[in-house]
Amino acid sequence: MYESDYARARIAFSRSNKQEKIGALAEKTRYYLALTDFYAGDYEYAKIQLNSLERQNTSYFANDAVQLRMWIQKGLNADSTGSNIEPFAKGVEYFNQGEEQKALESFAPLISGDSYHTLMDEALLVMSRNISRSFTKVYYSAVTNYLDYWGQASALRERLMWEKARIADQIVSYDISIDGTEDTGIPPAPVQRFFEGDSEKVPLPTNQQEVQKLYENILLEFPNGFYASYARDRIQELKNPQT
Repeated sequence: MYESDYARARIAFSRSNKQEKIGALAEKTRYYLALTDFYAGDYEYAKIQLNSLERQNTSYFANDAVQLRMWIQKGLNADSTGSNIEPFAKGVEYFNQGEEQKALESFAPLISGDSYHTLMDEALLVMSRNISRSFTKVYYSAVTNYLDYWGQASALRERLMWEKARIADQIVSYDISIDGTEDTGIPPAPVQRFFEGDSEKVPLPTNQQEVQKLYENILLEFPNGFYASYARDRIQELKNPQT
């Protein structure tokens, strides 16, 4: 599967699943069967593989199965042919293979902000878990544009606001410059092409006061949200750096 040899992956996972039938290894192979189908573009087959996993509440892979089904369902609801979900699936695969540059190229049509894409917020969430510092500006620009123009009704809005604040914290802490380079002076791979033609460029935060404002915005919109306590703690740390 790591080498995108889906046929071999299906054979190996199917054989293992038949041998084990029940138990942790059986659940693991069934999930990876579904993931293989997802990467290969066989979304309906992936959903079939996920059915049994989702019914097993105690399964280690139950939450992953629900997440994978949500991605598939959102993509197919927007376009039943699967073309809507294809670049997203490929981007997830590349991230899991450690191919960050290729993953971002696959995600580019989803996150560039030129038009709304049903998997925009999901793509940004995947990026937040995998992005390196070299591509911090790409992520910060993309999540800012999404939250400003498309993300008002997103179920992931609070989470993405938290990720934006967290990334801003890193930008200030590691002194990442406007072109994405860190204070080491080592330039990142070229990233500006992902946003060529954007009418607006998103300025990076330059001080802790701007970072604190982002955490405060979370409290204003979601005072009782999941990340509210974390935001309060971080605000206190920023106000009292000696402690």
